[in-house]
Amino acid sequence: PDDYQGEYIKDVARAWLAARPDLRRPFEELKEPLRKFATEWILENLIKKDLELFGIRFDRFFSEKTLHDQDRLQAAVAFLTGKGLVSEELLPPPKGVDIDEDEYVPVPLKVVKTTRYGDERDRPLFKTNGEPTYFAADIAYHFDKIDRGYKRLVNVWGADHGGYVPRMKAAVGSVCSTARRWTAGRRVTIQPAGPLKKVRSWAMASAATCSICCTSARIANSRPR
Repeated sequence: PDDYQGEYIKDVARAWLAARPDLRRPFEELKEPLRKFATEWILENLIKKDLELFGIRFDRFFSEKTLHDQDRLQAAVAFLTGKGLVSEELLPPPKGVDIDEDEYVPVPLKVVKTTRYGDERDRPLFKTNGEPTYFAADIAYHFDKIDRGYKRLVNVWGADHGGYVPRMKAAVGSVCSTARRWTAGRRVTIQPAGPLKKVRSWAMASAATCSICCTSARIANSRPR
């Protein structure tokens, strides 16, 4: 199936049905209420509870959807264009995708000139189908944080996102000289007793991590003080 797969989707569906939605309505009318319900349910029942186990508290949760609803993404692109950092380029085939290079037909894409800041190549803002890339949304989100008056932006990424640093520095550096710290985490493996199991999804990773955290908490609480 093309739709997103995950066991917790079933939990969302059960909770939504328990809320007794009017299933006689066409699905097109139910999509937006269902999206809103699922987003809030996952935030309250999965994400926040997982964070509590780690002792992490956020003052604010930010929805990427607001960037699109408020045209923040287009505003960010317009700003970069005004700085002379946007152009149309023919890019090589994307890495990590099975494409026959002999049959690949490059399409002009609107890109940010991140090579000016040490990146290995310029980065597209939009996909070939016209949809914005994740990078474009990330730029708009960082601009939003700057607009809200923050003087220090701290990004914590996994080790496999190290290549993101130069391109993000380029985008943020174009709008301000704010002090910035860029932190990339290191991947670690936490293994309970028994054979190492491969985690295949975010839901499985979350469940495994929560199980380890709960076990660690029980052990800590059982020790003499």
